[in-house]
Amino acid sequence: MITLAQFRTSLGKQAEDLSDEEVQKRLDYAYRFSESFYEWFNERKGTGVEAISGAYASDARADTVRSIERIKATRKDVYLLPQTGPELIKVAKQYEKRYP
Repeated sequence: MITLAQFRTSLGKQAEDLSDEEVQKRLDYAYRFSESFYEWFNERKGTGVEAISGAYASDARADTVRSIERIKATRKDVYLLPQTGPELIKVAKQYEKRYP
């Protein structure tokens, strides 16, 4: 278990102007992130070939989308970067080059 003082020290200059409450928020987020990553990876036990397969990558993308939606719905004080829209993807695919 990491104490608030240890986490503040690990943040270094990033924590200079933060209150204890703000540092605690970041520590809580780090715990939630690490726990969810452990659960995700443990469910899949992805090693070797599975880790680089298309199915594994697709599963990871789907989990990311679900996580983003869950965070948007439950954490009003967390702002995420907008995701690429379908129109932008359509334009990008026009200029896409695939190599054998």
